[in-house]
Amino acid sequence: MRRLWPFAAIAAVALALWAPMLFVVRPGDSWGYDLNWSTQFSGLVASGDLYPRWTPTSFFGLGAPTFDFYPPLGFWVAALVRLASGGALGPVLELKLAFLALIGGSGLAMYAWLRTAAAAPAAVLGAILFMAAPYHLDDLYVRGAFAELAAFALLPLLALGLSRTAAGARLGPLGLALAWAGLILAHLPTALLAGVFLVAPYGLMLLAQSQRRLVFAARAGAALALGTGLAAIYLVPALALQPFVSADYWWSERFQAADRLFLNPKAWTMALEPYLAAVSIVETAAAIAISAIAWRANRRSVAIWGVVAAVVFAAIAGLLPGFWSLPLMSKVQFPWRAIAVAEIAVATVVAWAPWPKSLAGRLPAICLAALVAANLAQVGKDLASGPPTAPVGGYGAAFPTSVDAPEYLPKGMLTMTPAGPMPAVDLARLTALPLASRGAATARPDGSVDVRLAPGPTAALVVRRFYFPAWTATCDGQPVTVAPSDPGRLVSFTPPASAKACDLAIGRTPSEQLGGWLSLASLALILAWAAFAARRRLSPSPG
Repeated sequence: MRRLWPFAAIAAVALALWAPMLFVVRPGDSWGYDLNWSTQFSGLVASGDLYPRWTPTSFFGLGAPTFDFYPPLGFWVAALVRLASGGALGPVLELKLAFLALIGGSGLAMYAWLRTAAAAPAAVLGAILFMAAPYHLDDLYVRGAFAELAAFALLPLLALGLSRTAAGARLGPLGLALAWAGLILAHLPTALLAGVFLVAPYGLMLLAQSQRRLVFAARAGAALALGTGLAAIYLVPALALQPFVSADYWWSERFQAADRLFLNPKAWTMALEPYLAAVSIVETAAAIAISAIAWRANRRSVAIWGVVAAVVFAAIAGLLPGFWSLPLMSKVQFPWRAIAVAEIAVATVVAWAPWPKSLAGRLPAICLAALVAANLAQVGKDLASGPPTAPVGGYGAAFPTSVDAPEYLPKGMLTMTPAGPMPAVDLARLTALPLASRGAATARPDGSVDVRLAPGPTAALVVRRFYFPAWTATCDGQPVTVAPSDPGRLVSFTPPASAKACDLAIGRTPSEQLGGWLSLASLALILAWAAFAARRRLSPSPG
């Protein structure tokens, strides 16, 4: 029982934090997207497609290449829930249980990280604080940010992997590689922020402390490179295929990072920014104060986490001029996403710093506890007031946001209006078209289409599916060229005059194939590294 109680405590708190979700109609702004994508992804995985990219029922059956761009890790968790239950729970409960798995997983990961330098009670306290931290909990109930929650469960393992690598553990670099790959597959903006605010400062501190700096740098660098390669199955298509969707929307005026910095007056007119600024101020002040206590107690290794929290706050407040204009950083959209890293720092200093005896010394921790309690009370008040009435995602009601995100429309099919993003061509007009412009067509569950052609003149055949370069068409077994048609950017191809049957199916683009091969190669190297490390461990010592 002494060994199991920390896990039981973390599981109990995770269950308590999650339990209200059972009674909430729509937990979080992105719930419509989460449920739509999870339902389709899990169904396709259950049918045998282990990494489905195309979501066939999106946009009223016109389809979308959602998972070429949206990270899949959290949705694999939901798919495992479906497979484990045999589909008996239904999509809503499956997704909610996946949320529970991610919350509990983040607590267990944080516990594993904190135990490297703290006793079990302190590590449990830090893990509970991490699960209940304001931004973490708001991702669950306010934003419904499913992918970010998956990233929360990987962030502590990233720090643990760096620590074990610096300590010379044989399998430390493999843990670092897997954590980094998982973070990319969970949420790409969070991975970028973690690279800047966690990997860089903590890695540099470990490098400065290491007696074998070149060895540590080589092992950590190789691990991060292998992790990036392992995630290439998602990362390469996500970067290479953006010209085929309305990706410009991601970088539109709505998502300018500079507008959301806490010192920008424009940010204070937005819904979340003032609240998140207050949360960040309290968390940062507490982390710095507790780190100062640890420094005076000669616990110098704790201080780096106070520095991490301070740098995160300086960045998201706008105290680092030009930072969010740097390449890649300008693509993060919401700078306050970095609070996820700050909350790791806060939980770490709480667990690792010595507990002061004076009331003044305990004041930072008391303020932190008050912040968590106030946030829990506010979330509870919001849940008690009933389901939110705003359109899913916060867009104009004219856009069918419950169907899919506007950025996954084909290139040229999105237009901006005062009411928000709108399809350039009315989707009702497109969905009213026949499945194929000529012949008898039959759709399959994955969105592909069989067409039986009647004799007639050679003409383009238009299929009621949005164009994407992954589509392949064959007529009587021979490939034919696929192209977009206007208006609507639907799939079009011209069958040979003698063709009797054509098949339109989702294949793999060259970038998807390249990413897959890079991931396989990285996996092979990781397995070889693991085998070599295990062999060295089992080899008898000389003499």
